[in-house]
Amino acid sequence: MRNPPKISNLDHLTLEVRNIVEALQFYTKVIGLEENRTPEEVRSKGVRWLGLPGNQALHLIEIADMQEPSSAHLALVVDDIEAWKEHLTENSIQIQQPKFDIYQAKRFFIKDPFGNRIEFLKWVS
Repeated sequence: MRNPPKISNLDHLTLEVRNIVEALQFYTKVIGLEENRTPEEVRSKGVRWLGLPGNQALHLIEIADMQEPSSAHLALVVDDIEAWKEHLTENSIQIQQPKFDIYQAKRFFIKDPFGNRIEFLKWVS
């Protein structure tokens, strides 16, 4: 069997949310992402595009009867893990400790208003 062709980059990640307005409020005001221009034919289907570092995107799609998310999650690398803990706590977001430690990282998890998990990660030497 031949090796698969090379993947050059990640373009976007999609998360399901129950309410797009509430999701935009959380991801722009609490997490600090900016909403990208979403084409009208996509917006009309309850989808919004948000910018992530590295010219990548987070797509939010409104699914009113979405199922409880799995352990799949979005992981965000941050410069100041303690500042993020403080910011999220001030915004009444519950911090969840990981089930196991990674020796080269400080990290924690939160859930968005719809149960999607988000990991905040600071790599240390």
